[in-house]
Amino acid sequence: MLLLGLASITFLLGTIQGSVVINEVERNPSGDERAHIPNVRAWIEVYNNDDKAVNIGKWSVNTSQGKSTSIPEGTIILGLDYYIIPLEPL
Repeated sequence: MLLLGLASITFLLGTIQGSVVINEVERNPSGDERAHIPNVRAWIEVYNNDDKAVNIGKWSVNTSQGKSTSIPEGTIILGLDYYIIPLEPL
């Protein structure tokens, strides 16, 4: 579980096939991010630190405030690559 101020985030993972870690969390980006991704105020960046691709499809991120984001089925992080999970405001 990752604690973010008063909110906490839990990852619900399927079978882990590699080594995916939380690399960076942005709770409140500066500027007008709506010009790029509408209605997104926060995001989590995960990193696959293995050289093999990992299927993270159907994983979900859940906050202690009852908000949930599911990663689309079939989403793959290539070896030694990153994936950004957009979140609604926390």
